[in-house]
Amino acid sequence: MSGRSSIKDDLAMVKKVKAVIDDRRSTMERVMVGTGLSYGIVCRIIHEELHMNKVSAHWVPRLLMPLQKQTRHDFSQQNLTLLERNEDNFFLLVSSLWTSAGYTSMIRRPKK
Repeated sequence: MSGRSSIKDDLAMVKKVKAVIDDRRSTMERVMVGTGLSYGIVCRIIHEELHMNKVSAHWVPRLLMPLQKQTRHDFSQQNLTLLERNEDNFFLLVSSLWTSAGYTSMIRRPKK
């Protein structure tokens, strides 16, 4: 068989990338330098083999674990309760980055 081996056949490459991105602050450049692999191969390993995405500049698993889902749900419930309890003093600030990305800029501030 000729040609290059697939990523799945070379578990050493996958393990190298996994070891570098265990530091969630790792950049693609750091992963490439740390493993000696090309950008394309690193991307394929991270996305297809390790099933990870970059979120808020951190590598995180694509799917949440049940405990993580429950934590997010509980936090959302607490915020909803705060809003319902005192709607006039509940406020929401939206970053200017949201407006440049096309999201509406709705800013509610507490009454004085």
